[in-house]
Order: sequence, then C-alpha cells, then structure tokens
Amino acid sequence: MKLHRLTGYITANGVVMTKTGSGNTVEAAMKRVVKGLANMLRARLEGTECWTYWPELPQAEQKKWLDYVTERVQWDDSNGGRTE
Repeated sequence: MKLHRLTGYITANGVVMTKTGSGNTVEAAMKRVVKGLANMLRARLEGTECWTYWPELPQAEQKKWLDYVTERVQWDDSNGGRTE
C-alpha cells in the first residue's frame, strides 16, 4: 500500500505555518494536514492558556476552524511550488 505525504501552508498575522501529514489516501493526508494547521492557527490566535484539546472542542467550533483553513491552505506541488 502506498503512503501519501503532503505539506500544506497557511499564513496568519504574517507568520507562515507548515504542516506535513501522511495517510493511505491523498484525502486522508490532506485531512491530517488541515486539522494540524487548524490547531496551530487556533493556538496562535487564541493562545494556549486554558487550552481545549481538539476532540473536546464542540463540533461547530471544529468545523469553523477546519473551514477557515480549508479555504486558505496552500499545498506543495511535486515541482516544489505552492498551489491553492
């Protein structure tokens, strides 16, 4: 079985955040990257004091973060460039 590895980027307040994820499918790898970036962005914008772990966040809150990142993520392409 082939393991798919992807890297995604998002910029928040002038800071570029990078996350690499892997999965058995491209979709699974993308999901891991988006979720990781959402958590990184959440920590950057809301801080880590009184941190709520991802599984404990309400579904609506998770969806808000995932939607935000999905709309803005850029992906590495196989030629070393970035795509939206």
